[in-house]
Amino acid sequence: MNALGNMRASHCGKTSTSGRQLQHPPVLPQFSLRSQHHVQQRHSKHRAVRTSAKRGSGTATTTEDKAGKGRTAEIVDESPIILERGAPAIPRPGQFQQTLQRSFTLGGLGLHTAEYATVCVKPACANEGRYFVRVPEGTNQGKFEIQEPKDIDIRDSGPLDLGPDGEDAKMALFAEYLEAEEQEKFEGSFQDFLHAIDREDLVEQFEADPNFMKKAWEEQAREQGVEAIQPRGSDEEVVPAHISSVPTSPQAVALSLGEEAGEPGAIIGAELLLATLECCGVDNARIEIEGGRELPVLDGSALGWAMEVQFAGLRLAPEASSLGQEQEASAEEPMTPVERLVASPQEVITVREADGFITLVPEDTMRQTVGLDCAASAPVIGKQWLSWCMFEDPHFRMDLASARRYMESPEEVLALHSMGWVQGGTEGVMLVGFGERWYDATLTRFVRDEPVRHEMCNLLGLLSLSAEPGHAGIPVGHVVQYKATLELQLKFVRELKARLSDEDYVPIAFNLEEDAEEAGEEEEEEGEVQE
Repeated sequence: MNALGNMRASHCGKTSTSGRQLQHPPVLPQFSLRSQHHVQQRHSKHRAVRTSAKRGSGTATTTEDKAGKGRTAEIVDESPIILERGAPAIPRPGQFQQTLQRSFTLGGLGLHTAEYATVCVKPACANEGRYFVRVPEGTNQGKFEIQEPKDIDIRDSGPLDLGPDGEDAKMALFAEYLEAEEQEKFEGSFQDFLHAIDREDLVEQFEADPNFMKKAWEEQAREQGVEAIQPRGSDEEVVPAHISSVPTSPQAVALSLGEEAGEPGAIIGAELLLATLECCGVDNARIEIEGGRELPVLDGSALGWAMEVQFAGLRLAPEASSLGQEQEASAEEPMTPVERLVASPQEVITVREADGFITLVPEDTMRQTVGLDCAASAPVIGKQWLSWCMFEDPHFRMDLASARRYMESPEEVLALHSMGWVQGGTEGVMLVGFGERWYDATLTRFVRDEPVRHEMCNLLGLLSLSAEPGHAGIPVGHVVQYKATLELQLKFVRELKARLSDEDYVPIAFNLEEDAEEAGEEEEEEGEVQE
């Protein structure tokens, strides 16, 4: 089959429980009524991640007592706050180990093998980390159904009957729109005006109660209950999502875990799922795969995984010894959280391959910078650079997850296909360069720099392989990558692990300065009341 041919088999579908279509909202900070969710950003002023000697605040002292270490990664998380209608809170990494509230299931074809696989991501216990388990056919397939495309003609839907009250409300809003155009010099269509009102309403509600949307979803989660965790069996054959699971033979095209890509026990193409779990704060997860060796390509991006994690929700990961106590935990006697450590190297680490390199520079941040140079081979890509910081820039789901895979030219696709790769076809899942344009430009989501955004996702997925079970994989520091191959990325992760000592793993503490200031203000207020 021609690798650029018409592949109509479904690459992705939907879970039978949610019935959601995996649609991506427009690139932030643009807004459109056609998006599935209404998104509002509030940008902040100061961002920092500091690794320093611990101070005498309550939070730092408690963390120091638990870990017995002299340093901590003090994180001031002031990345833009994302408000969405019809969606739970954006999942983020935390100070303590986390896992999923509920499992989710996705299925589809593998890009390279064309094999159909079903993947179920389940909650796991603290210190188990992220690991893969191959399960028998039929274990999770019943939880997933293929979503067939449907053609809808809006002319067949007929006029929308709003009723007398609805018509009056619509006329009143249109009158406000005309008034805003005349008096406030509002520029834009009536739809733009409606969306602006919606954004203002979201901001007002957020300022009145920053947790107003979170509370609604927490109530729904309580009604659904907490999914029981299946502890990892002592004699169970698992493949940890760790650099030690990567075969030592060269990895040319796609990441393989457990065994070589051609072996039946191999797990292929896990980069985007691992990047999603790392950036969304899922430190512990049991990933069951049945059917094919390769994870589903979905739409060629990490968006499907990120949406499912968001709707599944997060919770503190319980220790295996306290599984029965999780349901009994209450606000008065909450479950004891398990500390999460992050690597904080104190020296420069560099690996090279031809003119490509990856370097980590010790720095008070958690930043990654990626560079591409395809000016000669793919003018449509050219030279691209992107820098992204988890605690400074828009969330992974908004900024990176929807970037699709890419190849530089049809010739590259056909060459890989002749070598046994890209057997699933590229239609609908991959950008293919065609000189100064894309072979199918309708697939683009980031007009200027989609390839480098996807490379950033791959880098984050590879960095996650450095995580010890239950802990962070992305290190504190500035990681700079330029023209790196998969093999060079794996070489860097191995070098990073070899250079780290026990003292380089430090606990995480969020917003210590802000907490100390707030505590000081509260003490002053209490003193005034007593006086």
